[in-house]
Parts: sequence; structure tokens; C-alpha cells
Amino acid sequence: MPSQLALSVLSSEKLWLHVEFLSLMQALEGFHRATTPGLYVSEEQYVPIHQALSNAIPKYVAPDHRDALKARIKYGNEISLRKRLHALVSRLEISLRSRILGGNGSMPSSWVTTRNYYTHWDDASRASILDGPGMHRASTRMKTLLRALYLDLAGVPQSAIEKSLGNTCKESQYLIQLNSAEMREKNPNSEYGLMMHVGVKNTEPPG
Repeated sequence: MPSQLALSVLSSEKLWLHVEFLSLMQALEGFHRATTPGLYVSEEQYVPIHQALSNAIPKYVAPDHRDALKARIKYGNEISLRKRLHALVSRLEISLRSRILGGNGSMPSSWVTTRNYYTHWDDASRASILDGPGMHRASTRMKTLLRALYLDLAGVPQSAIEKSLGNTCKESQYLIQLNSAEMREKNPNSEYGLMMHVGVKNTEPPG
């Protein structure tokens, strides 16, 4: 099922930006859930914790509220989305990670903040979410990350995956542009990459 979701979002075109972003985040979470247990402690170790937390719910709590609290306790042993994404990124070698995610190859915290905001509508995190262009750039990186993870899972050498990111297809070229722009923004004197703008001074048609 996670692979079907990944294939669906990767093969779709002209998705509404927010839908694409959230779908890609869900596809990444699904990949981790399908390949890694993702628990803080073993299921056996969590049994007494689950029991203690359930017993701690006051008797006066309304039944519907009690059910909601028990549901949270039931899944309380599952690691957070942030930890899942960090674990996924750590599967890849640092050089490949840096190409995909930019910078030092770490997973951007803004991805999770933005996903949580549009899932739970938490106003406390609204000031830290990605704007439209930011989500578009993040989606580009997430698509490449998904492809790299599935290729790695299939046994494709990571060196071959990294080499493919230097080809002339539009996805690779856009990723190169993003990394170049990011590097030059952090260090205006950097000679990393080449940024070029081609303009036309004379817009009059030839006589």
C-alpha cells in the first residue's frame, strides 16, 4: 500500500500544491512504517506502560473523551513523524543526502511543521510553516528522496543513484539549481554551481 501511494503521487501531474506536499509526506511515512518497526520500546515493554496510563484516566472523564484518550495511549509507543523522517534520511550516504536535501543533508524540520499545521491546524506553528514556493521546493526534494529510498531498497547502488542526479533531466537540473541557489544565499562569494539569467534587451520584432 505505501508503494502504491508513492507511485500514485509521483505519477500524478498538476496536483494542488498542498495535496501534493501532504501526499508525499504520507508516502514517506508509509515507507518507514512498511520497512521499520518504529517503536520507542518493544511491544512487550509497552504493555505495563499502556496499562498504567489507561488506569490513570480519572473515573469522571466522559466515555467519548475516555475513548479518545485510550486511542492516543494505544499509539503512544510509535515514534514521531520527525523521528521517522530522520531515520529514512539516515539510510542514505551523506553525499547523496546532501544532493537531495541540500546543505549538510539533514531533514528540514519545516517539512514536519508544515505537515502538522495542515493536518491539525495548530496556530502555534503557523509562523514557521513553508510558504507556497517553499512547499514547491520541498516537494521536489521529497520526490527525489522517495525515488532514492525505493531504488536503494531494490538494491540499486547509492553511488549510481547519486550519479543519476547529475544528468540533464528536468528533475535533476532543478535540484542542482535549488542547491546552487541555497549555497549562494548562505555564501554570496561561493563559486558553487553556475547561476545564469538570459534576457532580451530589444523586444521589438526584427524589421
